[in-house]
Amino acid sequence: MNTKDYKIFNVTPHKLNIIKGDGNKINIEPCGLILRVKEDLKPLDDKNNLVLAEIKLEGLELDGDESKLIDIKREKKAIVVVPRLLIAYKKYLKKIFGDKLFCTPGDLVRDKDGNIIGAKGLYKF
Repeated sequence: MNTKDYKIFNVTPHKLNIIKGDGNKINIEPCGLILRVKEDLKPLDDKNNLVLAEIKLEGLELDGDESKLIDIKREKKAIVVVPRLLIAYKKYLKKIFGDKLFCTPGDLVRDKDGNIIGAKGLYKF
């Protein structure tokens, strides 16, 4: 698959540093529209200074520049980059963005101190 003609929309709140197969890097800035998981957090216990809570995922929500959603939907060849957790929400992603190519950052690359410096490519799901 040749993705050269695709426009990439990063709907995470972070700049992504993608390390290509040849070792070169590309930076993908956030597009201004952030996709978040809606969650309900219910505290259950606080014994022994261990906070225990139940989390329920309640769907997805958009935050930021809503006009970017129109741009994404209009783009015929779009790659929408989402956080890895959202892979499970593909059917909802299609409802929001339409039939696009969905990807998540690849394996994380860390420096010698363990800090994340990038990701190895993008993973289609």
